[in-house]
Amino acid sequence: MKLDKRINYIFKDKELLFLRAYLFLLPFNLGVGRIESIRLIFASDIFLYLLLLTWFLKTRGFQRGKIYTGPTMVPATLTVIWGGISVAFAISQVMGGLAVFLFIKAYLIYFYLINRVNTREKLKIVVDYLMAGIAIQGLLGIAQRATGGPLGLDKLGESMGRMLSNIGRVVGTYYGPNRYAAHLILVIPMAIALFMFLRKRKDKYMYGAVTMLSLGGLFFSLSRSSWAGMIVSLFFMVLVLGRRGRISPRLMKTMVVVLIVMIVIGAVFWNTIERRFERGADGTHRVTMINIAFKLLQDNFLFGVGLFNYQFHSFHLFAFWHPVHNTYLRLAVETGIPGLLFFLWFVFYLIRAAYRGTKLKDPFLSSVALGCLGGYVAFLVAVNFGPMYQHYRMKAFFWVIGALAIAVRRIRKNEIVAKYKMKMKKENEQKKEAPRIQAKHITNR
Repeated sequence: MKLDKRINYIFKDKELLFLRAYLFLLPFNLGVGRIESIRLIFASDIFLYLLLLTWFLKTRGFQRGKIYTGPTMVPATLTVIWGGISVAFAISQVMGGLAVFLFIKAYLIYFYLINRVNTREKLKIVVDYLMAGIAIQGLLGIAQRATGGPLGLDKLGESMGRMLSNIGRVVGTYYGPNRYAAHLILVIPMAIALFMFLRKRKDKYMYGAVTMLSLGGLFFSLSRSSWAGMIVSLFFMVLVLGRRGRISPRLMKTMVVVLIVMIVIGAVFWNTIERRFERGADGTHRVTMINIAFKLLQDNFLFGVGLFNYQFHSFHLFAFWHPVHNTYLRLAVETGIPGLLFFLWFVFYLIRAAYRGTKLKDPFLSSVALGCLGGYVAFLVAVNFGPMYQHYRMKAFFWVIGALAIAVRRIRKNEIVAKYKMKMKKENEQKKEAPRIQAKHITNR
């Protein structure tokens, strides 16, 4: 009976149903059509468009209710617009146009979420589906490691050709292990924060399981950049908690236990870790890629060479097509120095919003904010060593986490305002009732 009620509840509000479907499908590469290796239409896109249409209809063409933009929308919009301008200078305007199309989709889900995730209930839906996503990916990664194969997940839309069996890297439902790990590190800090600060035993078990599964998948991805990002993120989260005075003796014991577990895992799999760091340790190719990128940036510093057009220039000029393993440098090359600055401006606002959210007294909201902050630190460190942000699903998750960073403080403000209005309404009703009660009392006397 409870299951029936739950199913009815999920299907009652179509907008929330579309939101759940979008978040669930986002990690999978299901869809139709490709240009080279790039998916044109994802299954999740269908529900994104349905979300936007539902929002449009519910607000009667956005006439009911206020449209929230906030300070982040200026740099966010400029980032997208400048990326579009860069296409005018592209060798392949088809590829550039496709990149802008993917960029706009990430922008739209961000714009939707900062406006519609305005209650605790909606925030929890987004958080729960993000948790479910990394739990599934972690479980798949562990299973891939155990079986030594991709589990036939190419049927979900992915080719598993890049799973490196000689060192046992796993990919979940992603084409490459670094993309897979980048998804995990964006969300794992939130799972850790919720596990640490939510008090209900059910929550502890759930978020603890999510953390363990996703950390297992992250480890077996053997993604050095994501490992580095995750370690820096954990240290940063501890510093923030220390600044907030939230490191209790119990939390300290938990962190010590986690550290011991990490050391034990490292000792057990030391040979695998050692082989991973020995692989390509001289960094010759990466230096070559950086030199190519700086040469291109020097010649195209204002508008760049166009989104998704880096490879055409690098191959034509240097006979070396591999993308530079630094997201900031690639953004600068493809959209120019202004494009990179707009992106960093946008990121600054998101990090500031998440940091301010950690001040909230509410355990759930402050944990989500801390998780957003930790996820951004992990990701921004990792993309120093890889081009993961360029891929659509990474970009979409990046903007979804950013929307949550904005949402937490707005939700708390809405709750305070609603509570105040309720209090004032009750006081006004009492004032209206007071003369009537007094008159009745006099009459009875």
